[in-house]
This record gives sequence, C-alpha cells and structure tokens, in this order.
Amino acid sequence: MSIIIPDIEWYTRQSQKINITPRCPFSSVERCPRYYQSLSLLKDAGTTAIDSKEDKRLLKYWEKNDLWPKINEQATAIAGNPNNPGHFWNFCPEVAFDRFGYFASDLNAYADELDIELAHEKLGREGAPSKNWRWAWSSINPMHYSQCPLYSVLMHKSEAEVKHILPEKAPKLLQNIAWFLKNWKRHWLIIVFAAAVIILTILFTPFLNWLKQYFDSFFRLTNHFT
Repeated sequence: MSIIIPDIEWYTRQSQKINITPRCPFSSVERCPRYYQSLSLLKDAGTTAIDSKEDKRLLKYWEKNDLWPKINEQATAIAGNPNNPGHFWNFCPEVAFDRFGYFASDLNAYADELDIELAHEKLGREGAPSKNWRWAWSSINPMHYSQCPLYSVLMHKSEAEVKHILPEKAPKLLQNIAWFLKNWKRHWLIIVFAAAVIILTILFTPFLNWLKQYFDSFFRLTNHFT
C-alpha cells in the first residue's frame, strides 16, 4: 500500500482534479471557525499566539455561530505533554501545513524514543525519502480542503450571501453587458456618435450657460431703458 505524502504538490493536484482553487478560499480566522480554532490552539505547541484581545474577540464571535462545534468530538484539539503536545485532532489542513508541512486533519507523534528509533530503522531499510511524514509522525490523516466537513457549508453560505447582495436584475444586466462586448464592433458608428455628443455636451454646457446668462442680462438691461 502506497503512502500518501500530503505536501503542496499532492494538495494542488487534488485541487486541479476537481477544478477548484489550489488553496482553501476560507483560510481566514474571520471566515472559518476551524481555521481560527486550529491557529489559536497552536500557541500550546510553541507557535506565536494570536493577540489575546483579538483571540477573545474571535472566540466570542465564533461561539455564537452555528458552525461552532457543539460536542468535543467535533472540536479541534491538542493533547499530550503540555510542554510538547504530540496529538493534533480535527485540525484545519491549511493550518497544519503552515505549521508542520503536511495537509492533514489529524497528526499523532510517536509514543516515545524507542518507537521513534524503531520507525527510523524501518524507514532507513525501506529507503524512505525525507519528505515521508513517518520520519516525524506515527500516523496522520491526509485531507484536502474539499473534504473538510465545513467546506460545503461555508461554500453554501458564501453563495447565499452573494445572491442576497446582487439585485434580482443582475443576471439581465450581465447579459446586456455581454451582448455589448460581443457586438460593439457592429455598432461602432453609433457608439462614436453617442460618445461625441456626450463629450460636446460636457464641453459646451458651461459656455451655453454663460451665453444664456449674458443674453438674459442684456434683455433685462434693454427693458430697463425702454
């Protein structure tokens, strides 16, 4: 059985297969609760922490959201030695890659030095490449963002927001724009004439207003003397 190495090459290939963006479009603490929770928890693994005020604000924001995990089994978690945790569960694969170099939802370290030594001996005999995750991890669960349980929900919410923002007449407007872009060459004389009228109107409107004011003053003055 071949070992999946969920590095950036593997990840982008998965995206290309289903014709979606190379990286997750919801990779933001403001757009995905799992991304936020994963990034927030990494402070316990030696990563620079989110500013405490910002972290509290984001936690308060996401706890009110319907996507926030309701049971522990759904929540992102870290376990193991408090000074050096070795188990990362329900992680955002984007955050996992940025921190550990592999796109995975679960990563589990070896139990002790003996397990590491035995695993390294086996990998050495197999001639495993350095990018093989088994050099560092006992097990991982490779995951592409399209497999994330939150991705479909977030995508649906995003599409619903766009439909809500766009007016009902937007499809007709887009059709008219598309027609114009396709057919403008056939009607270039009309377009040039219309543009010329607009430009001349803009240029001569101040002059015409001045001329009107001049004649109005002239006639008022003439009426005054007659």
